[in-house]
Amino acid sequence: MISDAAIAEMAAIAKAEEIPPGTPLAEFDSIFIEHSSHERTLSEIEAAIKVHGQLIEAPCLQITGVPGIGKSTLCKKVETKYPRVKDGRSFTLSAGVIAKCDHLPVLLVEMPDTPTRIRLMREMLMRIGDPKWASRSNDRLKPALYLYIPALGIHTVVIDDTQRAVDRNGVVMKQEIAFFLQDLHDELGVVIILVGLGRMKFFVEQDLQITRRWDAEIRIEPYKWEGGDEDESSRADFIGILMIFLNKLPLHLSCVLDINTYRERDPEKFLYTCKRFYYASAGVIGLLKKLFLRTIMIAEQRNLKVAKMELIYDAYEKAFGKENPAAGQVNPFGPNWKGALPPRLPDDTLLINPPSKRSKQGTTKAARHAELTHALTVR
Repeated sequence: MISDAAIAEMAAIAKAEEIPPGTPLAEFDSIFIEHSSHERTLSEIEAAIKVHGQLIEAPCLQITGVPGIGKSTLCKKVETKYPRVKDGRSFTLSAGVIAKCDHLPVLLVEMPDTPTRIRLMREMLMRIGDPKWASRSNDRLKPALYLYIPALGIHTVVIDDTQRAVDRNGVVMKQEIAFFLQDLHDELGVVIILVGLGRMKFFVEQDLQITRRWDAEIRIEPYKWEGGDEDESSRADFIGILMIFLNKLPLHLSCVLDINTYRERDPEKFLYTCKRFYYASAGVIGLLKKLFLRTIMIAEQRNLKVAKMELIYDAYEKAFGKENPAAGQVNPFGPNWKGALPPRLPDDTLLINPPSKRSKQGTTKAARHAELTHALTVR
């Protein structure tokens, strides 16, 4: 059993930031909860940034986690901690002219879809604010980056969705990006932080010269529900975050969902109700928030003021799809849920096999021949 002190402590730690005024849906969507897994990862990032300039070789980090675990939110948090300062730097040009430019300590970019080295460089120049990022010739992209990065005081490059460099791409494509980042790290001495799904490891581990640069993988895991003392602490963290979301929900809670009313009176019912939300989200805070956002949307459509179990049931259906008996997954806010733990999340560390090349007719000649042979021989 989780102690009240543990839950209260988590609720105090996982404080929600102030949110700007707006619609109830927008206000809820703006909530950011400083929960423990984020704080631990953020401290690792800040430690790497802090030693920039003190080491011959700047640190390189790899941060992974399942979809919805908050990786992109974490990236934006880092960017916010090291904001752009307008006209914050000045330097002397070769002609003796004093030029002013922004100070941009951290450059945050997303790995482009179907990425190449050229596309990544253009994305970086766009995020920097280069007015010619789209029109520069390919051979002028790297010189422009090597001018801007020291001029703007960029000491850290954060690349989100790095797994795109290995999704459905060949070895040559991911290697050219990896070697570009290797050059950037060697020649400009920037801290490089790669963020993405678990299969990002295939990008980092493809070459010894590349692999040796990266610290051990920092994995952001979903919260756990049961097990040893560590899992009990994880469960307390999840419940603390759940309570914050419920308290911020712009709806009155029906007695069956208002867990505060029976936390002390009926601890077993309290945990059982919390476990419904755990099942719905599999311990992933992004999925928990998605459920509540859909709840608010449906309530607004139906002009409801009270969140009842039926409303949460419908929100789950809309947010995650109908019950799936084949996968063993049911709606935890309906009668078919019997208190089970959620099914395992899909493994984000596995490669996605690239699609086979297709002819104009839609399949390769060999594939069509195999299909015909199968049709003629199988009875």
